Amino acid sequence: MRQYYLILLAILLVGGALVIANWRLTTIDQTGENLPEISLSNLPTTYCPTEAEVFHTSNQLSVAIVAVSNCRSISLSTLDLTSSETIYLKLPHALGVAVEYSDRFDRYIVTPRVGDADNNNIINELDQSAVLEEMFESSSRSDVNMDNQINAEDLALTRINQAVGVNRPDGVGWTL
Repeated sequence: MRQYYLILLAILLVGGALVIANWRLTTIDQTGENLPEISLSNLPTTYCPTEAEVFHTSNQLSVAIVAVSNCRSISLSTLDLTSSETIYLKLPHALGVAVEYSDRFDRYIVTPRVGDADNNNIINELDQSAVLEEMFESSSRSDVNMDNQINAEDLALTRINQAVGVNRPDGVGWTL
């Protein structure tokens, strides 16, 4: 009988821990409303973007430069989003990505591909060449992982993440 009480206690403790963890992962403002955000995952540990370029389909007149909190979180609360639309996101030295936004969700997890040394929204042999030319120099232009060094890790990112990023639907290029 004592084993059942221990099992029940363990289940309650684990359940309580999960509830607290879920609560801590949700961003809440002073009014108690959940704020939508994009969480950046699987990025190089030294990669720390301070801003992101955001374009969304309900406001095609401008691109917002939004702050990146703690190198890994982008709040969408300042954008005038509709209940459902597409958000286009570009980070420095990363490919542009599209996120399908819905007001039913408040957190999105995005894994950008880092390695775009020349910021043309394509990771290819030109990025590798740019890194190789500046390798072991003190330039920051081709430092794709933002660790203040151009080395083999930057080169590896340009080789691993080769792809083409998502472009803005208005045809204008990204500036970051």
